[in-house]
Amino acid sequence: MNYINLHPDQEINENGMVFDLGSLYEYFTKVEDPRAERGKQYPLPILLTLLVLAKLGGEDRPSGISDWVMLRKELLMELQVLERPKTPCHMTYRRVLQDIVSAEELEVLIAHYHQQRLQEEQEIVMSLDGKTVRGTIRHGETQGVHLLAVYVPRQGLVLVQSEVDRKENEIVVAPQVLRQVNLSGVIVIGDAMHTQRAVSTQIVQDGGDFLWFAKDNQPRTRWAEVPPKKWTDRKDTVHLDRRQTDERAEGKAAIYA
Repeated sequence: MNYINLHPDQEINENGMVFDLGSLYEYFTKVEDPRAERGKQYPLPILLTLLVLAKLGGEDRPSGISDWVMLRKELLMELQVLERPKTPCHMTYRRVLQDIVSAEELEVLIAHYHQQRLQEEQEIVMSLDGKTVRGTIRHGETQGVHLLAVYVPRQGLVLVQSEVDRKENEIVVAPQVLRQVNLSGVIVIGDAMHTQRAVSTQIVQDGGDFLWFAKDNQPRTRWAEVPPKKWTDRKDTVHLDRRQTDERAEGKAAIYA
């Protein structure tokens, strides 16, 4: 059963609950449940599904997740996600996150789910982009939780993401997230921070191409790639150069703004 597509009047056959192979629920069934069968009130895939739904609804604490599910129990029963009006308490969600599945394992599982949903196209563009999570900057501090993601804009998929340590920056994390996706035939784009030789070489070696920005904070790179006579003072003008150079991998493209 694919929970986000199940209609209230959809039937369940004589074999019980049915879900689509490749659905997020099916991926959750792969998580090992160490709990004893006796006393188990809620299957682990159901609990993980409820966790994700509540998280998408803006809840990030076990108590908030519990309240979110409880307020929607009639709808969840109508959609046959819950079998009875009783809903898990906040300690159930807390135990799931503390003792059964780690945040890292859940992150990898969801990343694999998104990657299998990636539609093959003649040309796939992936964006390497970092964002600070809203609400994570504490009072008196200047930094919050910063995530670097590999994103497919045309399909709306975040294939993988990783937290950037406060003592590091996106340049350090970029090679790590790119290793987790298939770059064959892919064009990777990113801002000027990622105009780096190491990550460019990695993308080429993995069968991809790249489009980088080189700005005035990288004058030597701009001088090597674009002669000064081709520069412009207008900030909204973009030059595209596909010449082979010693500074960049062969046959790759670079954008200069």
